[in-house]
Amino acid sequence: MRDIRNIKGFTLIELLVVIAIIALLAGILFPVFSRARESARGAQCQSNLKQIGAACLMYAQDWDGLLPRCQTNNQLWDYQIITYVNYDLANMYSRKDYSIFHCPSGNQNPGINSYRSRGYSYNRYIGETDYKDASNIASLETPSNTLLAVDSINPAAGVLIEGATRPGLVNAPFVDADRAVTGVCYRHHEKANVVFCDGHVKACPKGTDVGYGPIPKGTKWFNTGLVY
Repeated sequence: MRDIRNIKGFTLIELLVVIAIIALLAGILFPVFSRARESARGAQCQSNLKQIGAACLMYAQDWDGLLPRCQTNNQLWDYQIITYVNYDLANMYSRKDYSIFHCPSGNQNPGINSYRSRGYSYNRYIGETDYKDASNIASLETPSNTLLAVDSINPAAGVLIEGATRPGLVNAPFVDADRAVTGVCYRHHEKANVVFCDGHVKACPKGTDVGYGPIPKGTKWFNTGLVY
C-alpha cells in the first residue's frame, strides 16, 4: 500500500506562481471576451437600424416619397413605421422582451416596460420640418451620406438611458447638428451606428464638435449642409 506521507504536494511558492499565471491570463482574456461581446451587440444594433431604414424607405414609397416625421397626428416617427417592422402594437404595454427599437448595448428606460425602450433617434431636419426639401427622399442631394437615424439616449434624463416608444410622447425622438446632438450616443467602441437615407448602415466615430458635442464623422444632415 502506498504511503501517502511520501507524496509531495505543491509548495506555497508554486501555488502563488499558478495563481499569478491564472490572474494574468484572466486579465488578458476578459477584455477580449468583453470586446467580442460588444462587437456582437454592435452587429445586432446595425441589423436593427438596417430594418428601421428599410421601413422608412417603404413608408416613403407609400407616402409619395415623404419620409416619416418626428411627430405627426400624435405619433412619433417610430410609431409611424411599426406596421413595417412587425411591431406588436396590441401587446406593447405588457411585453417584457425588447423590440427592434432597443439597442442591445443601450440602457433600458426605467420608466417603461422593456418592449417600448427606444435607443435610436431620428434626423430632426428630415423629421420635424421640411428643411431644404430634406423630408422628400427624391429631393435629397446625397442620400448615401445623409443621416436618417442614429444610436441615441434621452439627454434630458441626465443619465445614459434610452428614450421611449409610445404615441403622443416627445421622448428623445430626434437629434440634429446643433443643440440636440447631445442625444447621439457612441456606445459601440466609441462609435455610433448610423443608418443613412439610402438604407445602408455604418459605425461612425466622433467627428466635428459643434459646441454641444461631437457629430458622427462623415454624416450630412440636410441639403447644402456640411459633411462633418
